[in-house]
Amino acid sequence: DVAVWESGPTSNADLVIAGRFRNNPSTSNHSQNVHGIIRNDEAGTPNGHAPGCNLFSANSTSRAALTWAVEDEDCTVINQSFHRSSEPGSDSLSSDDLYGDWLALNWPYPLIVHAAGNFFEGDADNIDPPEDEYVNHKGYNTISVANHNDDATAMRASSVFRNPSSPHGDRELPEISANGVGVTSVGITMSGTSMSSPAVAGIAALLQERSGTLRHWPEGCRAILAAGASRNIVDGTWWQDVVAGVDGIDGAGAVDARESGLIAANRRFRGAPATRRGWDVGQLRSDDFGSDKLSTFDYKIVLPTFWWGPRDVKVALAWTSEVDELNLPIFPSFYFSNLVVDLDLKVFDSNGQQVGYSGSWDNSYEIAEFRGSPGATYTIRIRRWSGDRPTWYGIAWTVTGGLQIAIPAELSEAVFARLG
Repeated sequence: DVAVWESGPTSNADLVIAGRFRNNPSTSNHSQNVHGIIRNDEAGTPNGHAPGCNLFSANSTSRAALTWAVEDEDCTVINQSFHRSSEPGSDSLSSDDLYGDWLALNWPYPLIVHAAGNFFEGDADNIDPPEDEYVNHKGYNTISVANHNDDATAMRASSVFRNPSSPHGDRELPEISANGVGVTSVGITMSGTSMSSPAVAGIAALLQERSGTLRHWPEGCRAILAAGASRNIVDGTWWQDVVAGVDGIDGAGAVDARESGLIAANRRFRGAPATRRGWDVGQLRSDDFGSDKLSTFDYKIVLPTFWWGPRDVKVALAWTSEVDELNLPIFPSFYFSNLVVDLDLKVFDSNGQQVGYSGSWDNSYEIAEFRGSPGATYTIRIRRWSGDRPTWYGIAWTVTGGLQIAIPAELSEAVFARLG
């Protein structure tokens, strides 16, 4: 069950909508395109990223519409491709961000997917200069999406990537990117992160279809999406950019439905035999960590044995931020989203040497990447650097890449001609 949270579509032609918040909403072609990117029944098209989902239209920008989608319709994926006027110029979480973080911690534990935002001269957000716009949605338990071109070779120049403020200055948003350039759906063509976000929402629905457990584990979905994003588009890897102080425009990289789906098909458990792909979810408590701050359990990765096989290892960890209430005499209650633990990723080879690491301060996720050796087995451990409260987590890994040989066009044509 997936919901689009914004105004309603101008036309319902070629859309398959399971339920609506309002019968007579404000409408837009923007909403119609977003709905269709997730699911449509237009003839001769792929019918969206998640053609088998139940698509609901939370067709109002009011918070009541979001509550309806989650609490009344049990939607476990929410797409938000709009923002409040105050969000692009703010370096802190909005009330919507706090509410989204809270929803992710409560039944049915939805994954909320946001458009990161767009900046350009003449932008109605009126940020001066336009590139000073902050990523519009800054929640810890949700996911913001940037915009790359159709073949994931370049980022759209207008895709917002400025990070919010954080205690140690290394908060990194957006988390991932997807195609949002010239996207045609239900007869409408549009560009922007508004089109990237429903692509990720649709892929998240596919993951939840593959494993019912993921319907109620947004941390697992976030980890699988990040690990499956095997194509880095600009600059270094996620952790390399954090270390170098580069504000990453592409997040974990380009979302990959196929790779993420292969990961989602391989649920593993603590201490299970090594696999090329895998994921797990659960809760981390103090008794899960030793005196060295490392987890007393591990997960294992194994690479294919053939030398031309895949060697690029990527591991992603995601966990939750707690939404707490501060009560002061006379004053209204104040809510804040608080990362109660700081977790890191460490990956070791069979000799106990660390080969992969990710240890930022202010993020609710970590991504470690390294080049492995054919047939080698590696061990993933989680380090709890600080905090002692329990937290929900998701972890995922995969091995991609492999030898690629460029064949001249004339030789390729001759070979195919020979083969008939």
